[in-house]
Amino acid sequence: MQELLSGLEGVQMYMYDVIVYGASMQEHDTRLKRVMETMELAGLRLNKDKCKIRQSELHFLGQVVDKNRVRADTEKVKAIAELKAPKNIHELKRTGDVYFNTGDLILQDHRDFAYFKDRIGDTFRGKGENVSTTEVCEVLGCLDFLQDVSVYGVTVPGYEGRAGMAAVVLKDGHELDGERLYSHLLQTLPLYAWPWFLRVQTSLHMTGMFKQQKIRLVQEGFSPHAVQQPLYFLNTSQKNYIPLTTPLYEDIISGKIRL
Repeated sequence: MQELLSGLEGVQMYMYDVIVYGASMQEHDTRLKRVMETMELAGLRLNKDKCKIRQSELHFLGQVVDKNRVRADTEKVKAIAELKAPKNIHELKRTGDVYFNTGDLILQDHRDFAYFKDRIGDTFRGKGENVSTTEVCEVLGCLDFLQDVSVYGVTVPGYEGRAGMAAVVLKDGHELDGERLYSHLLQTLPLYAWPWFLRVQTSLHMTGMFKQQKIRLVQEGFSPHAVQQPLYFLNTSQKNYIPLTTPLYEDIISGKIRL
């Protein structure tokens, strides 16, 4: 497109957007006709619903252009000034965005090289902070009564971001020691990274690539109605993990009990 219309007077392009201008209406129309004839000969067609003809003012790329000057578009400036920082992948997406979600977080440097940074699924946002599930798993794995640990974030009504939850497998001959687990968390992890819920299982499901399957765990959350395995809730006043009963679950989702 750039090569096709290059050399034509009164024509500016940005990617696939074409701007035709003139000092008078007659000059504008003459130049526009020349552009349309050139595009027709090349076999190109225009979407009339996206075309704006004979405009006295043009909003383009955050600027407002008229016969007197070029100025910043105040609506665009206001939108940027009031834009809230995205806290998750859903807030980052906008209408019309197209992307392929690999589940990987990629870092782009100043030379436009892209590098693998982290797995999106291995982090979650809790209380305004990023929680590394790998780090939490390593901390919990230091306890001698735990054999396997899978950490993930679950949605809690009225709670910003996600709350930490862990699916754990106990070693043979051991029981869950909630008081010791609480004391261990107190010494090793910040409060926002603590798993508020525990799910005790006999084993952890793995993918064919030997990665932990977390999708079903996240979907089932901490609901006693959806989870058949024993569930526990971190009661900070008791400094212990207590059984998550249905009445306790209902108090949490109703906001009667705050995390």
